[in-house]
Amino acid sequence: MAVNTVIDGNFLVIDDTVKKEYWSSGFISIKFDTQYVYLTNDVLPAIEANNNPYQIALADFQYNGVAAITETAIFTALKSLIGTKA
Repeated sequence: MAVNTVIDGNFLVIDDTVKKEYWSSGFISIKFDTQYVYLTNDVLPAIEANNNPYQIALADFQYNGVAAITETAIFTALKSLIGTKA
């Protein structure tokens, strides 16, 4: 299932078509493994109830409706947009 992400103002919106998460883009960290990208909200407790970290399969990641399915493509899409806004 595709998970779309987009920056809207100072927020990273994560939309899995069932529910949207709105996280302040200034407090997001990115981690990768071979199958997933993990978006972590650095100010929320790291618990499943907060979807923190938010785990997205690489094959399902989209930014602004465009698939970005490799670590390089995802990092390129997000690097100038997160961790810098207050």
